[in-house]
Amino acid sequence: MTKRFVIQVQNLNKFLKNFNLWVKQQWDFKHKALMPGRKYIRRAEKESKSHNPVNESHDQSEKPKRTYSKHFNTKHAEARDENVKKKPLIPNINESGTRSMKTAPDRNSEPIDKPKPEPNRKPNVTSEWTKSYDEMIKKPSVSEIIAKYYDIIKKSAKNTEMLERRRHTMSISEPKNVELTENTTRQIAQVSRETLNAIKTVKTRMIEEDEYRDDYKGLRYELVHNKNLPEFLEFVQSSDCSEEPFGRCFKHCLNGASCGFVEYHAYRSVSEGLSTFIRNKRGKIIGAAMNTIMKPHDIEGEAISLRNIKYNQIKKHYAVLHHHLINRNPFNTFNIKKLFDIRFMLVDREYNFKTIAQKLLEACETMAKGRQLKFIKSDVVSENAHRLFEANNYKMLGETTFYESHSANNKSEYKLRLYYKTFK
Repeated sequence: MTKRFVIQVQNLNKFLKNFNLWVKQQWDFKHKALMPGRKYIRRAEKESKSHNPVNESHDQSEKPKRTYSKHFNTKHAEARDENVKKKPLIPNINESGTRSMKTAPDRNSEPIDKPKPEPNRKPNVTSEWTKSYDEMIKKPSVSEIIAKYYDIIKKSAKNTEMLERRRHTMSISEPKNVELTENTTRQIAQVSRETLNAIKTVKTRMIEEDEYRDDYKGLRYELVHNKNLPEFLEFVQSSDCSEEPFGRCFKHCLNGASCGFVEYHAYRSVSEGLSTFIRNKRGKIIGAAMNTIMKPHDIEGEAISLRNIKYNQIKKHYAVLHHHLINRNPFNTFNIKKLFDIRFMLVDREYNFKTIAQKLLEACETMAKGRQLKFIKSDVVSENAHRLFEANNYKMLGETTFYESHSANNKSEYKLRLYYKTFK
């Protein structure tokens, strides 16, 4: 609301108040007979007075000529002729000054004609005036012109507000004429490049998040068999996330080293339908796990197979695992005959820390329950794997530390832990 509009509304309210006062004064002045406390004039008396020439001349001299408003259907006043007398609206049966008495008719006398029905009289003028007076009290006495004027003021105020807003937006959007120097142009170029790079990074992140959500919605679990075995082996060979001893041995075999013992365990896992992997919506393998069912004679047979392993890297890793299992033998400690062993789990680098390993572990547990095995264990090295198994209520049976020398002065320490869990 602008100041101009407020002033116009105030002026309009003042005008309406003055207009209503003026109408009321005119009404009181012209129609005194209708005000409370006055005597209402009957129509018969009015007409009788109008026929007397004395009263007529007296009324013409004293009273002003009555004029009626639009509300009443009245004809224009005709020119009066004093010699011509108009008929009264109602025929006066009795003489003036006498009362009309109804007498019972005699039987012998002639039948008297029935009185004619009275004609439909027009409504009394005073009642019409009182009705219109009540209507004027109830309804506001504002003409259509004033209402139209009020609407025009509103529209003009809205238009002015819209024009002011447009001018304000145009003034903001228009570039100001600033003298650019070399330093300012360099700063502007740097800022523009930084903003563009930031926008690009945000867009790429959004695209990656959308792709991940779509892939995550359409995850598929598959068991490893003869048809999809090449894809599974290719994924294990290309991934470099496995730090478990058996995973490293299996990877060396895929890269060209020959070890019949490792290949035998891999063949047994695939043939029994214990290995599994996860595909995303696009069909890419993003996680895999190799599992076997171990029995007590498997640990005893590993000691014999170590003598026949010729490849030094495989022999070194498998010796650590064998030493670890002999010292923490779950068959002797828990007095069990067989258990479900998770040999290794691999997750694609793009899907690290995105609950893919959690889903693989849940899939392995369901497979163990399906085979009616009540004991599950895994030998893991990485810290992420330690956190994963501890978060899923796995207990640690033992820990073995071993070292790997990448060079003469560079040695890395690893902690091989055995985690287990029992089902009811």
